[in-house]
This record gives sequence, structure tokens and C-alpha cells, in this order.
Amino acid sequence: MNKLIVASIPRSGSTWVHKAICGLPPSSFTSKNPFHKKLEGWSIYKTHRTFEHWKNKINPEDKVIFIFGDITHSIISTKKKRYEKNHFKNCGYTGPIKNKNIYEEDFLNYELIFDSWVNCNLSNLLILRYETFSPSTLYNFVPFPFSLPPRVSRTDYTNVKKSNMIKIQNTYKSLIKKSMSLNV
Repeated sequence: MNKLIVASIPRSGSTWVHKAICGLPPSSFTSKNPFHKKLEGWSIYKTHRTFEHWKNKINPEDKVIFIFGDITHSIISTKKKRYEKNHFKNCGYTGPIKNKNIYEEDFLNYELIFDSWVNCNLSNLLILRYETFSPSTLYNFVPFPFSLPPRVSRTDYTNVKKSNMIKIQNTYKSLIKKSMSLNV
């Protein structure tokens, strides 16, 4: 059975895409990473792990969707909605979170996750920017029909302190630059 893997850094739209592909309602519950479902002869996974974690599990016939979005949104949304120990395991992080500040340290290795998929050279890899991708691109890549619901609005970060925005922009400067320069 071939694999279809939806990969991303956390809070980038992978759950939305994964649920659509699996035919699950947008409000449905999905278990933590890696969520897996069999459909149309494919095993479908959702992950926040690096390509290195998956590279020995991916066959040439498998397909991978890597989705990323506005990095600042992802960081703030992680802090506001997923700042718990179990979610960090989804990224491969098992250390303590006490005294960790995601705004000041990329301890979840978001840049490593991004770099690993963007640079993995898979032949069946589709890279999507959450805010701007055309659904038809996704429909043409997935080997069976599905329906993508309307795009979910992203976390509003207007109420984030300016000092925290500066921390995020400094900590993730390289990743933000890479994501902005990626032409997808």
C-alpha cells in the first residue's frame, strides 16, 4: 500500500489538508502525530517530523505534501494553542518545556523541519504555501478525489506584544527569509 504523507511545521494547515484528503469533517477530532488512515488503497499520514525521520519509510511510489505558511503565525499559534508537552513530541522533542520560550528559541526545530522537506529531493513532493496555494494544484497531486473546505483564517497576532514580535523575528529570521523566498 502506497503512502501519502502530509508534512508541515506545526500550525501550518496540515490538519486542514489532511482532514480534507481523508474525507473527515473540518471540526472532527484527529489523534496526535502521526495520524494515519487507509483510503483508496493509500495509507495517509500527517506528521511534523523531519524528512530524516521518514526517509527510510518512503518508497518511490509514495507521495508527500509539505505545507508551510506564515512563520510568525505558526509560532504564535503554537504558543497560544499548542504549548503543551504532548504536542512537542509531534516534532520529535521530548525534553522539558518548563522555562522554554518558543519566541526566543527554536527548540522544536521548525527550521530543521522546513529545511529537511524543502531540500529532500523527492520526486513525488508537492510544496504548498498555506496562504496562497491553488486547490487545483492539490487536487491534481492527490491520486483520488476529495473536497477541500474553505481555507481557515489564521491566528490573529495583532494582540502580541511588540517585544515578543521582535523576539520571534530575531529567533526565526533565517526561517522567515527562507519561507518568503521559496517560490511555490
